[in-house]
Amino acid sequence: MTDKSIILLFHGANNYEETNKMYADIMKRFENEFKDFYITDAYSSSAIRKMMKDNSSFPSVKDRLDELKNKNIKEVYITPIVLLQNKDYMRIFHTTVPFKDDYSVLKYGESLLSIPSDYDNMVSVIKEKFDDYNNYTYLFVGHGGKHHSNSAYGMLAYKLSIQNDSYISMTFSDGISLDEIKDKLVKLNKKVLIIPILISRSFHYKNDISDKIYNAIKDLGLEAEIIDKTLGEWDSIINLYINKTKKLIDEN
Repeated sequence: MTDKSIILLFHGANNYEETNKMYADIMKRFENEFKDFYITDAYSSSAIRKMMKDNSSFPSVKDRLDELKNKNIKEVYITPIVLLQNKDYMRIFHTTVPFKDDYSVLKYGESLLSIPSDYDNMVSVIKEKFDDYNNYTYLFVGHGGKHHSNSAYGMLAYKLSIQNDSYISMTFSDGISLDEIKDKLVKLNKKVLIIPILISRSFHYKNDISDKIYNAIKDLGLEAEIIDKTLGEWDSIINLYINKTKKLIDEN
């Protein structure tokens, strides 16, 4: 039995039956990459945990740290499979503090978009996947919101825009509205490929993107299509999380 563990920290989703396979696939990727580590999961959203009937399927970080302590694990590395350092992300950081003396190593990793090089890495992934600029306008749709961490969507939008005019970004909550970009979409006059900047197929994927935004694009007189994958299903995005975890482990 190893004395090292990686906790994959997911936000969680209320449609667990649909997202369970994605979580399981990510865990398998980490098990194959980190064979000397015990890989387990935890969930940052207290609202999701309260919503689910079987709360044990959505353990908190505190639950997992208590469990790992009893398994005589000495080193713990927490990898947040999230996009931003939002309120949930910061709250989990404070959750780890009381456990510092229980482990020889207890480290909490970065979200996907944390430091300047993260944006370059993500843009590189996007450029490899979406390069048919003659036939498509690529619309990257993130969550947005009032928390300061949501400014990361603006940074990503800028980094994408300087790569190609066919890369356009928006958020369905506070941030970059459809009204601000619709004239450019119409002017480009190409089929719009909608790319969800979401980890899982959550309520927002189905309600905000597949329904509201898709129909709003159609109302502009443009063809529209939604890619049938969220970021948690992109191998290249999971590679970025794996690389962040390796960096976390290797740092003194």
